[in-house]
Amino acid sequence: MKITWFGGRALRIQASGQIVAFFPGSADQQFDRHEIVGGSDRVFESALADLPPFLTSGFDRPAPRRLIDEMDEEADGLSLVVARLGEADIVVEGEGETPLVILGAADGDVTEAPGDWPHHMRDGAVLIFKIDQTILGLVKRLARGGRVRLFLIAVAGLNEANWADLAKAGEGVPMQVLEPALGLEL
Repeated sequence: MKITWFGGRALRIQASGQIVAFFPGSADQQFDRHEIVGGSDRVFESALADLPPFLTSGFDRPAPRRLIDEMDEEADGLSLVVARLGEADIVVEGEGETPLVILGAADGDVTEAPGDWPHHMRDGAVLIFKIDQTILGLVKRLARGGRVRLFLIAVAGLNEANWADLAKAGEGVPMQVLEPALGLEL
């Protein structure tokens, strides 16, 4: 999975042979919209309400593809799930990829209780768009629970105090600060 942040909440994620762009309108002004959405298979402009909820009994996770299907030239790529987690968060889960939870992708409350998160999510990554007490508490609980391999920080104007708070809450789980327009491969 390759993640590129363009400032604001604008992301371009390449996973499982597909490209997904999130919130291109929120990107920093120096970036052209076409740079973010060009070649995308799916573009999510704003509302998360259009995404299927991740934690419902009706959510259909695509079945893993058979090797023979992967080799078929007519196949349209591996399965990539993009779903809403609570009011403000997104889950991106690609076949054979590190699961990613994007916290604070939209306005609303982040999904605080790790018990509400996908139980199969182990060794995943969590991308953080904002830093507040709720996020710090969640980072601490996730770090202690051993469910997260890496925290990705996409916060404009990150200062020393915020970084110190995050590092303390993360309790030794690796953290990577994203720089606008520089892709990060997971």
